[in-house]
Amino acid sequence: MDRLIDEIRVSNCNNELSSSSISASSSGGKMGRVVDDIPGPDGFVILMADQVVTHGNRILKKPNSIEEAWEFVMGYADGTLVTTHGACVIAHHPSGHRVHGINTASVYFDASLAGCDLVDRLLGAGEPLLGCAGGLMIEHPYLREHVVRINGTEDSVMGLSKDLVERLLRELREKLDGVE
Repeated sequence: MDRLIDEIRVSNCNNELSSSSISASSSGGKMGRVVDDIPGPDGFVILMADQVVTHGNRILKKPNSIEEAWEFVMGYADGTLVTTHGACVIAHHPSGHRVHGINTASVYFDASLAGCDLVDRLLGAGEPLLGCAGGLMIEHPYLREHVVRINGTEDSVMGLSKDLVERLLRELREKLDGVE
């Protein structure tokens, strides 16, 4: 967020920040998105978010290879909890007000995951498996058939909790309105 704000301050983002559009920038798996529908002082809101998956004692980012995707996904069949940790920072420019939060959700998989060809099926369907933290595509029907239960919301597992974003936008609105 700091880097993006610095780029905006030195006018390196003028083309991307037109008042008639919503723009996005991506760097290293992190996504920034400008939204202009929050009431308050002139300016705009920037939302940045990222996610990691934990399994056992490991932090799993996006798989670097198909082999690593296999390792991640097949490991989920061991009965160990798979947890997603999504972080979100929302900032108002030019006021500098910021809010942030983390949302965690957990997924329990059936042991049947170990004996299936899930990764090959996902890749064969053209799914961007290597672009998902932990190779976890909970929304896909191929993976869903192996989910026992989710503690939390599906959007949290997918990468960005709607509830977290709504809460943070309310907090930011309060800061902008001078109610802290």
